[in-house]
Amino acid sequence: MAAFSARALSDSETQRIHAVSLRVLAEVGVDVCHETIRARLLAAGAAEGATNTRVRFPAGMVAEALARCPTEIALGSVRGDTYRLAPGNRLYSSCVVDPFMLDYHEGRRPPRLADCATNARLVDALDLITMPYKMDLDYVDATGRTALLESNLAFMSNMSKHTICAPHDAEGARAWIEMSEIMAGGSLRDNPIVSALVSPTSPLTLDLQFLEIVECLLPHGIPLILLPCPQAGATGPFTLAGTVVDFNTENLAALTLIQMLHPGTPLHYHNVAMGFDMRSGRSSLGGPEKALCAIAGVDMGRFYGLSSGCPGTATNSVHYDIQNGAETMSQLLLAVASRANLITGIGSIGNGMGTSAEQILFDCDLIALATYLQTGIRVDDERLAFDAFGRVGPGGDFLQDPSTLRFLRSGEHFYAGSFETSGAPESVRSMVGNLHARVEQILTRHQTIVPASRVEDLRRYVEANR
Repeated sequence: MAAFSARALSDSETQRIHAVSLRVLAEVGVDVCHETIRARLLAAGAAEGATNTRVRFPAGMVAEALARCPTEIALGSVRGDTYRLAPGNRLYSSCVVDPFMLDYHEGRRPPRLADCATNARLVDALDLITMPYKMDLDYVDATGRTALLESNLAFMSNMSKHTICAPHDAEGARAWIEMSEIMAGGSLRDNPIVSALVSPTSPLTLDLQFLEIVECLLPHGIPLILLPCPQAGATGPFTLAGTVVDFNTENLAALTLIQMLHPGTPLHYHNVAMGFDMRSGRSSLGGPEKALCAIAGVDMGRFYGLSSGCPGTATNSVHYDIQNGAETMSQLLLAVASRANLITGIGSIGNGMGTSAEQILFDCDLIALATYLQTGIRVDDERLAFDAFGRVGPGGDFLQDPSTLRFLRSGEHFYAGSFETSGAPESVRSMVGNLHARVEQILTRHQTIVPASRVEDLRRYVEANR
């Protein structure tokens, strides 16, 4: 069976990008906007840069930090399942809420707290998704700190899987830690049910907010997903190779700093580099530039022996339309065929600003299709069907042949839940209609396995910390 594999960079090209990244770190440097941490870096062997916030990293310091990074990350969950984020293994992550929701009945609207509960329960039921993530947002019915606490309560009460958080500041990080410890039933080191996205500021800046969040998370052993987000031509070089150097340099700088502060911290190599439309002044998460940079990031993470991943789905469209399907599938084909250990972004719509229950299911169906295509054709004696030809002979049919029954449910052919497969002119329900019907069916049937006592403790925490 000849499955195909997607790479953006050859081995020699990953080495060249690594070499240029080391030059940028050693000769240009990175702004480290935290006086105490900057002093610690200098004491550990870094050099002063051209400004009072600039720090330059020698190649040897970076190499030592890489050697301290675990190659495998152990993840826990409320339900007691364990997962491995490691080379050779693959996990999928979806969003749950975003700045807007594409509601099947109401259309585009702001998110409500109830969306956190509904979509969490949906994702909890989907076997494909291992580690969903929840953004920290304001809602129609809650804002500020109340929004964070109430939305986390709604989300965690319906989520038994591993979770990815993306705190905006140290205060938000502390709330995530304390609430996750309640749901973990104790120490997050003993049951690491949460990982955290942490993003440097492009280009080449470890800003104060990033550093304060990292400082807050590190003592708890929370796995960190490094997520630089340069925009090619705006906050990164216009060339895609230059943008890869940008996010690679930022990943190496963050990695070196984190391993200096807490050696052995589990780190995952990721990025959401994207194109930038010079005509409109807008970033483009759904464009092919992001897809290429995504799998280039996978190549670089593999070069360092780290678990690495990519944003696998996105569309700039705010509708369930042809553009949505084309952009989402083009990105997924590359992501699934790459060597990514974590594929994120399931359910993303509207240039990374929106999501919906139907889009989450749609992306899962497209992943199933992309995986089927990537697998290729399996060739063995049974599948070559010589004996079947002998039984059926010229002019016969294979409908009732034993080989048909043998492979009918083997995955030899593709069947996905929401595709219209009949091709009949009288078909009246669209794929979006099929998706919505499946959403309703899943929500009706699924019961989340979350300990009631922990949910009650979480409610008390929210009441005490409003």
